[in-house]
This record gives sequence, C-alpha cells and structure tokens, in this order.
Amino acid sequence: MTSCCIPIPGLEEGLEVQGELLLQDTFQVWDPKSLIRKGRERHLFLFELSLVFSKEIKDSSGRTKYLYKSRLRTSELGVTEHIEGDPCKFALWV
Repeated sequence: MTSCCIPIPGLEEGLEVQGELLLQDTFQVWDPKSLIRKGRERHLFLFELSLVFSKEIKDSSGRTKYLYKSRLRTSELGVTEHIEGDPCKFALWV
C-alpha cells in the first residue's frame, strides 16, 4: 500500500503527512485507563509515522466511513509481542 485516500474526520493533521500507509485492519482494542473494561472494535491504520485508531461506521447508503478516535506516533510506541493466555494478542504502549 503506498497511499491512503480514505478521509478520517477529526484527524487534525491530514493523512498525507502520516507517511506511507503500511497496513490496516480491524482489532479489538482495550484502554487500561478506561473505567469500562471491555474491548472496543476499532479500525487501525498503520502509517510510517503514526498508528491511527478509528471507528468504522456505515452511512445511510451502506458505505463504510471512519471516525477518528486517537493516534499514536510510531516513534513513541513500544510493543509486547506475546500476552499470557492468548497467542493472538499483543500490546502497544507509550
């Protein structure tokens, strides 16, 4: 993937300054700071310079749209590759 033309309302900086789009997919995301301890489904866009979290919604005509939720700079990310009890889980932290 070399570019991204998907608009994400709410993202202050445009997608064009995030670098090349490397991957995107839907994940269950948990926030340890949240009082609600359940996972939320989020569509993540991994760019060279940031990881953008968005909420996938359908508009009245059934087209997929994304609402910006948060962003982490890749230069500030740490990764825990294995979470005890589930080989498919990993953790990102700042």
